[in-house]
Amino acid sequence: MRQFSFPTPKVLKQKRSLSLFLVSLSLSQDQKPKLREACLNCLRLLCREYQGMDALTSSEGLTHLFDLIGIGEAHNQNPEEQEVKSEAAKCLVNLTLKHKDQIEAYVQEHNSLPRFIELLKNPSSPKTLLFPLGRVLFHLSIRSDFRDELVKPEIDAGLFFSKVVKQCFEENPESPTPENQLYIREALKVLLNLTTPVGPLGDSGPNGRPPTPQESAWFDILCPTLEKILLLPTTREFHGLKVDAVSCLINVPNTHVPIFNRTLIVPALLNFLDQHIIYTEHEPSGLIPILLILNSISGASAEVREVVRKHIFPPDFGDESPVSVQIPPWIERGDSVAARLVRHMTSSNFGLKHYSQELLFTLCGENPDEFTRLAGFGSAAGLLATRNLLNAFSGVTRGKTTASPRSTASPPTSTTSSSTTSSHSGTTDSESGSANDANAHQQAIKMQRIASMDKEERQRYLESLPDDELRQMAEMMQKLEASGTIKVIRETEKK
Repeated sequence: MRQFSFPTPKVLKQKRSLSLFLVSLSLSQDQKPKLREACLNCLRLLCREYQGMDALTSSEGLTHLFDLIGIGEAHNQNPEEQEVKSEAAKCLVNLTLKHKDQIEAYVQEHNSLPRFIELLKNPSSPKTLLFPLGRVLFHLSIRSDFRDELVKPEIDAGLFFSKVVKQCFEENPESPTPENQLYIREALKVLLNLTTPVGPLGDSGPNGRPPTPQESAWFDILCPTLEKILLLPTTREFHGLKVDAVSCLINVPNTHVPIFNRTLIVPALLNFLDQHIIYTEHEPSGLIPILLILNSISGASAEVREVVRKHIFPPDFGDESPVSVQIPPWIERGDSVAARLVRHMTSSNFGLKHYSQELLFTLCGENPDEFTRLAGFGSAAGLLATRNLLNAFSGVTRGKTTASPRSTASPPTSTTSSSTTSSHSGTTDSESGSANDANAHQQAIKMQRIASMDKEERQRYLESLPDDELRQMAEMMQKLEASGTIKVIRETEKK
């Protein structure tokens, strides 16, 4: 078994000498293309580490590397060196991952971004450059200033990559080859960054901003292909391709949603959820894009919400099951999609926890009792406290639900009414809402702490409280004792 060890000064010196030798050899015009390709291959392996690559990350080294690829000021026009270009581009990918600051500074200083797209658009350029240069552009376009430059009309990288997705997919639409899948995935990753300002993750808020005519042209080309990708067979062969298609689907504006065939796309998304939740069992953060999309379309359409709800929640879970502090039996039993999503509601990954909660809450018609009945009190308490709905939840103390049956779940309703203030209070709605949210959160923490105390410790704590607060706390504790909440919390902590 190999052991990890830090490189010694001697090893670092050897790496620097080797990289300097390889750089000199690969840049020499007197060497044959095969030898230069072999040297660049070795450099690509050395670029996977942070240290020892000073010869290549220097301004002079990067200039020669960019020239070899064909994106420097001195273009490499030799048609016999197409493989040399590809190997040099792969070196640039590894350098971008390990030395991103130097690459960004060089690209900005030499205004290299237009040359990336110019080279990719050139019919004589090898198609193999799509993967490495697409990967570099994906990392660079995370920066807003680089993204703004790539979407300028004279460059229009979004239109180019939209056409790449369409053309590569249409070469074999029934079963895209692994090579074409690779090119499509890199193009979709770049488009995800370029379309971020239009989507819910941009600076314009959850609803994004209206697309410009230029961006609309991208989506006109892209959306039909995204639908076809999602309708591919549910196999591991196409799973990675679907992951990137779903991620890109997040930024599709409302103006282009009618392009999709709802009767086909919703079942395809649900099948993808079933598949993805199993494949990502050890890395569940990959579920976030599909959860965000399902939550968005479920909140916008009661018809879609009903379809999604029936698919996620087990059909054998009766509508008459009462609200209870007990863990629902279908969660304890299972490996179903619903059981896994409920477990993700208490995940340490904030994004996964948030979107799991939001989706299930939307499917319950934003009804606190119905949400608690299906998810359990422990899993539901976090979202209810965040939305200041703990006071609206009443099923535990009554021992039965007041929610409508699952087949007639009410549409989402506003939850801001409880945070409004009276006209004489002198405070704004947002200030009152923030105060109520903080108070509800503090109360939830306090009740959880009290519930975990033993009887004597709890008695001493209650005696130290003011009379008014003591009376309210005592009433709540009696209800919790009677409903069995304290017993369940302790049993859960022991487990």
